[in-house]
Amino acid sequence: MDSIPRESKTVAATAYVGEALLPAIPVVGSSIAYVFGRAIHRKQEENLRSWLEDLKGKVDELEVEVGRLADDADFNETFNAAAAAAGRTAHQAKLVALRNAVLNSAMPGPGLENDYPLRFIRIIEEMVPDHLRLLTYADDPMDWFTSQNLDTSMPSASRPSLALKAMGWDSAQRDRLARLVEDLVAWRLVGTSMLKPTNGSVSGLLDGRQTTSDGHLFTQYVHEPEPLS
Repeated sequence: MDSIPRESKTVAATAYVGEALLPAIPVVGSSIAYVFGRAIHRKQEENLRSWLEDLKGKVDELEVEVGRLADDADFNETFNAAAAAAGRTAHQAKLVALRNAVLNSAMPGPGLENDYPLRFIRIIEEMVPDHLRLLTYADDPMDWFTSQNLDTSMPSASRPSLALKAMGWDSAQRDRLARLVEDLVAWRLVGTSMLKPTNGSVSGLLDGRQTTSDGHLFTQYVHEPEPLS
């Protein structure tokens, strides 16, 4: 793991951004601003250190050879972007997604085209955990229903009603679901058919991906890769 870029520059960069934002916080006195600055810096360091330790553990577990990537500009950019994002989030689901993004970028093989990793990492940072859950469902609806032991015995349903069931929500959460889907559509990860109200057979609606080609790539990218051996 020694060849993975060190954390110091990323910590410094995220701390600098946090300190640059402090003048916009409506507090009185430089001492309070200093306390805020130190708290932001310390939390970012803690988040990043924990994330790096988790990443190292997975690199060792998967037996990924990272030494060959020391001079790979694309990998270094991906790593630095993921590390900076990890320092700015406390959501475990997003931290895992960022870790897996780095792991998948480090795996041998053709990998994603150059523009995808940084775009996907930016999307992860903008997401809330529910985006990730909903996208995982959309990529393989039947597998999600099976893994979550959800009932499929109803004679008919609509895509929105099944998505609500997949998320464990009732009909009062329709607007919440719509906002999540609208975000995923804007990121070109799913199509608008997820909100199509037309009824159909449950088995038919759960059969097949509801993600776009980019959405399918994203879902694979943020899930832990298979061990090499």
